[in-house]
Amino acid sequence: MSKPICAALALLVMTGMGAEARAESGQVLNEKNFSAQSFADALMPKAEQMQTRSIGIQSKPSRPPEANVDITFANGSAILTSSSKRMLDKAAAAMQADTLKPFKFEIDGHTDISGSPQKNLQLSERRAKSVVSYLETRHGISNRLSAVGKGSAEPLVASDPASPANRRVSFVNKGMADNE
Repeated sequence: MSKPICAALALLVMTGMGAEARAESGQVLNEKNFSAQSFADALMPKAEQMQTRSIGIQSKPSRPPEANVDITFANGSAILTSSSKRMLDKAAAAMQADTLKPFKFEIDGHTDISGSPQKNLQLSERRAKSVVSYLETRHGISNRLSAVGKGSAEPLVASDPASPANRRVSFVNKGMADNE
């Protein structure tokens, strides 16, 4: 490979352009597979690596780390179920541990396509705010959380927009928090 092509390839990789997007596994953490460790592992930033003959090049991830969690609510409401509160208690423990404590997080509420787009957007926002409120009031995690309602705009299972897996809450690592 010529030197100009190698230099261009290295520049693309170092800037994050040309890095392949992380494959969507479709895995949602639920009551059976959720632990503070699995949650922390999903949210820790990981450099992507590309191997070119004998040179390994690391770049920033093309997307921020995200954990999709099956947080359940009372039907049609933003009231957390007891099983969801138990999972959020574990999430809070992970967020307060040294590995995740320096980061801020966006809590995204998602719905399936049942109902009108406007009602889904409002419901998803209320649910995201409910999660943030629980983490702030019960665990004292403040100034590091924001809530965003996504409605049905970002299905986890795009091939089945009505799939229950699309009804979830995503925790997105938004980078280092400001010093308090």
